[in-house]
Amino acid sequence: MSRILEWEEALSLLNKIAHPLPPKKVPLAEAAGLVLAEEITSPVSFPPFPRSRVDGYALGPSLSQEYRLVGEVPAGGGYPKPLGPGEAVRIFTGAPVPRGTIGILPQEWAQEEGKRLHLPFKVDPIVLASLIQKVGEEIEQGEKILVPGMPLTPPEIGLLAALGFREVTVRPQPQVALVAVGSELRDIGEWEESTIPSSNLFALEASLRLDGVQVYSFPPVPDDLKNLVSLIRSKLDLVDLVITCGGTGEGKYDFTARAFIEVGAEFLFTRVNFRPGGRIIVARVGSRFLVGLPGMPSAALVAFHLLVRPLIKALAGKELRPCFWKGILVEQVGKERRQRVFLYARARNVQGIWELTPVNLGQGALKAGIGANALVDLPPGTSPIPRETEVNFIPLNYGPLLPCPLEDKSNI
Repeated sequence: MSRILEWEEALSLLNKIAHPLPPKKVPLAEAAGLVLAEEITSPVSFPPFPRSRVDGYALGPSLSQEYRLVGEVPAGGGYPKPLGPGEAVRIFTGAPVPRGTIGILPQEWAQEEGKRLHLPFKVDPIVLASLIQKVGEEIEQGEKILVPGMPLTPPEIGLLAALGFREVTVRPQPQVALVAVGSELRDIGEWEESTIPSSNLFALEASLRLDGVQVYSFPPVPDDLKNLVSLIRSKLDLVDLVITCGGTGEGKYDFTARAFIEVGAEFLFTRVNFRPGGRIIVARVGSRFLVGLPGMPSAALVAFHLLVRPLIKALAGKELRPCFWKGILVEQVGKERRQRVFLYARARNVQGIWELTPVNLGQGALKAGIGANALVDLPPGTSPIPRETEVNFIPLNYGPLLPCPLEDKSNI
């Protein structure tokens, strides 16, 4: 495919082609952040026994103004026999209600003297009865509670645990192999003349791990077609996605596209119309995907965020569509834009308005993303974009979106 795609076209193509990975049963403790792949019906009623909503006193049948205290029921405890008329037990929130209980008297309404309990005013028996949570009041046995496609966040995990699920069937995260390409690259600390550390490898691995992806990183590969083909071919059967970084241009030593051809890949696209990072190659071999990212640090991370993260989401059964927000430029952007540009910026909410401050302009590719938490979407043009212009931006989601200075109280 030689045509340069717009970013939205590339996303649409990935959305059509990238199908969720086959379902997998995992322990509940490992399911957070994954997408549910089965319908869940409750095997039990919840609560499984009538329980007290408050700390107070369980009152025996026939309401009166005075009771004899005959025991205590803490959470996790119980009372061995039914309450009789004129009997009451001290009870705590969540504790099982003894048989024969007419209602729960909140502790702040009662007067306890020795083994006697007094009601200082007339109470409504309907109110007292409402403080008993009935069996199945929250969830009935056999009730449908979760459906396929739901992301498993802490509330869903807690619900499944409460109902006794030890395992759950999910769409797994893809497994990723990560390879940096370039004869000039060395591992950290291996300084040689005319070489640099393979920093992209660590930045991309960090990005993948922050997204909860299992990643396998390999030492840098020299600009050698045979070695690159051999490495890619050896990993294709082991992972769902192979990401290379570097060598996506058209120069003499840019071997990524040729290596993808050698392993039998079908190209989806080789260029996308944005900067930095538009020289990204995406291909597939059967159900496996290959991505070639450009070698410049800023370009690699922008392309990763705009296209690789959505691809990974799609493989994990999540929504691929990006989330656009609107904000106001804090300062003028004067750089000429021959094509669409995604600019690193710091997004900050001030009294309900997102303020966008470009970061590290002109500081070089290695510093470009330092301190940024957003990408600002700027159209092509030769004229500066004035401050206070409304523009779209995409949160990077690498931790908190809004680091606010202590003196700013508008966001508290």
